[in-house]
Amino acid sequence: MQAVVSLYGGPATATLNDLGLSPQALLCLQAAEEFENRRSRNLEKICKYMEKIEVELEKLRKYEENAQISRLGYYDSFKLQNEEDDFHANVSRLELAGIWEEINEM
Repeated sequence: MQAVVSLYGGPATATLNDLGLSPQALLCLQAAEEFENRRSRNLEKICKYMEKIEVELEKLRKYEENAQISRLGYYDSFKLQNEEDDFHANVSRLELAGIWEEINEM
């Protein structure tokens, strides 16, 4: 999508006024600009989270592999919480849940 022309002063405002757009059309364009700015900010936030998401998912994958080597599977190991690794897996799960909540609120 192309960038929306800024409606807050400058030569673009004069050009838009020359088009003879109604006040409602100008408000719609302003709303589209605000939406595009918010979308860009949200995308930047998500990109910042990607590295942390990948690190936490890798921790959980390793936990799953290690738990399947033991007598219990990873599900039972996680539920019993007998080992320190079980605690760290739960922390990773909570980190990912927090990131997911923030992304959903955007």
